[in-house]
Amino acid sequence: MTSNAFSLFDKKQLKSKIHLMSWSPKRDLIAMATDIGELLLYRLSALERAWVLPPHSSGTLINTICWRPDGNVVAVGHSTKEAGVRFVYMEKAEIVWHLNNEKSLLEQPASILKWFEHSEYVTESLVSENISSLSAKDYIPELPKLPSKELQTVNVQSIVGASRFHILILCDVHNNVTLLAYGVFPILTISASTFSLEKSAPVKITDFCLTPDFKEVIFTISLENKPTTASCIAQVVKIPSKYHGITMWDHAAQTACHLTTTLSYMSNVLECMNESCDTVIQEMETKLTCYLINKPISGTIGDELLHFLLWGKSSDVIRDFLMKCITEKGVVKLKKFVESSYTYMLQLLLINFQMAADAIYYHVVEIKASLTQSYFNTN
Repeated sequence: MTSNAFSLFDKKQLKSKIHLMSWSPKRDLIAMATDIGELLLYRLSALERAWVLPPHSSGTLINTICWRPDGNVVAVGHSTKEAGVRFVYMEKAEIVWHLNNEKSLLEQPASILKWFEHSEYVTESLVSENISSLSAKDYIPELPKLPSKELQTVNVQSIVGASRFHILILCDVHNNVTLLAYGVFPILTISASTFSLEKSAPVKITDFCLTPDFKEVIFTISLENKPTTASCIAQVVKIPSKYHGITMWDHAAQTACHLTTTLSYMSNVLECMNESCDTVIQEMETKLTCYLINKPISGTIGDELLHFLLWGKSSDVIRDFLMKCITEKGVVKLKKFVESSYTYMLQLLLINFQMAADAIYYHVVEIKASLTQSYFNTN
């Protein structure tokens, strides 16, 4: 037997120090966190960088990284609760989901993230067999794409991911543990007091795993003030039987994803309408600016316009502009421009926004009906 069982494959010089690494479970990709809060993705085959995700904000570091079981998304836990946990799509560093103190029960930064996939239950079979013979997509038409490429809504499938049911377990810096279906829907929270063994001995969760049947979580706990050989113990926490309904959580999590993405879509529709209004205002402002560029005025153009709109009294400059520059041809052109903008906003409201509102109503009614089903009974 040779003394060196492994040989150096290749090496790569990096600009920043690496303090975390995680291999993709499905591809030859490795995610790396730098000491300045960047997330790097490298391909093993050529040791070339696929992309780099900048830090969430100045001074925000990465505490933990974890791949989703299908290998399409990497979860990144940051050092601040505002940055929270971001789900990054592996192909183009796109943020497909963001857990923070506003969207979830995340009250403290995450220290450990781990994803667990159920070996038996497949999402589609669960829904079709136990809930309905048809899914939401069979009842609700797909929402039309918005004209603005910057305001596209994230697809639910990119959040849920693989067909098998999976749970993300999140442990924060204060040892509070949260189980999230598909990484987005909180199922159960285990408080830090569960792990308090002795009042004089602070504890720290160093690792954990979920049993294959999803009924128990095994924790490795370090007793920080016990510098002895028995300073690390294992503790098993049983998940209450009322939380064993994978069917229920699968359906609830997917419905929550649909609701969240649809609400985001409605917000984007309103943003498009706002942009259309801004375009009309900018057109007027551009004409006014071109006229006033060589005209001495008191204050700003905005002040002049605001005074005119509020009090109905125009300054000499505004009056001169309206009398000389707004010709009949210009008024007709402006009218067409305003009517076009109005038609566009009306279409957004009556088609895009209305379809999204119908989808929201469907999911709310579905949730109300589901509460009467036997699989939601916790007794």
